[in-house]
Amino acid sequence: MLALGFGALVCALIEGPACGWTDTRVLTLSAAAAVALLTFVAVELRTTDPMLDLHFFRDPVLSGAAVTAFMISFGMFGASFFLPLLLQDVMGWSQSSAGLAGLPMTAVIVIAAPLSGAFTARCGPRIPLVTGLTLCAAALGGLSLYGEHARHLECLWVLLAMGTGMGMAFTPVSVVVMKRVPLAQAGMASATLNMLREIGGVVGVAALGAVLTSRLAATLTGSLDRLDVPPEIRHGIEDSVAGTGADRTQVLPAPVHDAVNTAVIEGLHLALRCGGAAMAAAAVLVAVLLRPASSQATAPVGKPTQQDEPAYP
Repeated sequence: MLALGFGALVCALIEGPACGWTDTRVLTLSAAAAVALLTFVAVELRTTDPMLDLHFFRDPVLSGAAVTAFMISFGMFGASFFLPLLLQDVMGWSQSSAGLAGLPMTAVIVIAAPLSGAFTARCGPRIPLVTGLTLCAAALGGLSLYGEHARHLECLWVLLAMGTGMGMAFTPVSVVVMKRVPLAQAGMASATLNMLREIGGVVGVAALGAVLTSRLAATLTGSLDRLDVPPEIRHGIEDSVAGTGADRTQVLPAPVHDAVNTAVIEGLHLALRCGGAAMAAAAVLVAVLLRPASSQATAPVGKPTQQDEPAYP
């Protein structure tokens, strides 16, 4: 039911911008997603041997770690998906140049992750998790400031902030989950964490992609109207930009080419800002959930057995 629910949700997000959010198929997929996810929650709460013990989320610290895992993937998978579009299709970089641009981010992740783990062991997870989310939110917002004529050195700080934020958040999430649950349920907790990361990435690409597509289509339609582009030509342009199978290699007049680039940039910028705003909200939520009183709570998590170790204080 969980796979069916999220599968229907992602399909609805993908089809919404193309078909319209009131289209019968989109509404049906949305309803199916809601029913499937609610059914999964109801079943898991009632069964004696749940696949996913939802009692974990009674602990605010575990909830904060879960929110972080989901939102880091939500924002960063979306950014990783959009960044090549910006670098190659708008800025005109080659595939090799766009790939090399991501090396600073990867290098910083490698450095930040172990440092964050050591800091978490000494001072707790609240500061690295909140800082990581905040840096990622700032990076997405910063990336939306650059357009067609940006250069690599100008946006280098964005890649460094993004890598630092991801590196700071990855390790504390795992540490919190492994130390906060009873030993007998560590496997379930680890699987839940990985599931949230994967789902966050898929939903992030679909949701932010829907924002991008909707804004791109609206901006491009207005621009083509102002340019008085004939209907038989504009349909081919819109299909080409949307990637629906039209010829993407056609040579466009300079004004139309500029209009397409402007529409793509506006769509990317709005998607990145939405992702940044969502991650900033998540940072505030995690800061509240992991406030000192919650981090020191010793309430049992899950359904303890005789073999369980006490929850990590």
